[in-house]
Amino acid sequence: MRAAGLVAVSAGLLASGAGVAAADDPNAVPEPILATQCSVDQLMAATKVVDRPAYDAIVTKYNQEPPVLQEKIVERMNNLLAKDPAARQAEVDQFAIVFPYYAALFRAQESAAPGIAEQCGTFPAKDPAVWSPATEQATSEAEGATPATPAAPAAPGSDSATPAAPTPGSETPAAS
Repeated sequence: MRAAGLVAVSAGLLASGAGVAAADDPNAVPEPILATQCSVDQLMAATKVVDRPAYDAIVTKYNQEPPVLQEKIVERMNNLLAKDPAARQAEVDQFAIVFPYYAALFRAQESAAPGIAEQCGTFPAKDPAVWSPATEQATSEAEGATPATPAAPAAPGSDSATPAAPTPGSETPAAS
């Protein structure tokens, strides 16, 4: 509770202009992120490349949320990025009160922010797969290489897990 109160007071001070210089403020959004024209999905994809531990932490937390909350989180992030860069810091501070874990995407480490901002434009603007854990992404990418089709049932007595489908008129009993 006390931490939430301190965050609220800090957000109020920043919004009123009484905040410390951005370089000294651990909650400051780095300039490259404040000025980005990228979508949330693009920022997530770039974070995955530039700062994998931060990406993994955000995605893990996100996938523990109920679907309705997941939608609200992404919606709020998109609304935040729709603001002009001058208004984003105050918006991130407000976002951090409601969704503190996800504010980390915007409060990227100063060293990672330029790389994230440089690379984000190279990714698709809309890519819901960036919100899936890496194991799910690897599975869906592998499945994307070969279309998923239901396996034909194995012939009686056959040890084959994926037998070829019989052609019409060529159905013969399987050898044991």
